[in-house]
Amino acid sequence: MNKRKVTAKLLAFGKKNRFCKILSIGALFVYLLQYYVRCYFRGNVRKYASVFCVIFFFLASTSFTYIDDGQISTDESSFQEFEGNLFKELSKEQISG
Repeated sequence: MNKRKVTAKLLAFGKKNRFCKILSIGALFVYLLQYYVRCYFRGNVRKYASVFCVIFFFLASTSFTYIDDGQISTDESSFQEFEGNLFKELSKEQISG
């Protein structure tokens, strides 16, 4: 259905009573919103496809997307070591500052 037919049917439905008018205005809002969003993306398919490809290849080729097994440690001792070093650095800053 085209936009004019749907708009006319919803407005005709809304003329019955106050409750129907509220429903028809809400339905008309949702229909027109999705209609214009669809039209916008339909007209710019090439632009969004090229942006998607650039972002995809950037993420696929950058170094922060690859995580080595040696970089991630889940044992408790390494966390305690990190926490201890963090507190040492903070106390040095407080003493010198």
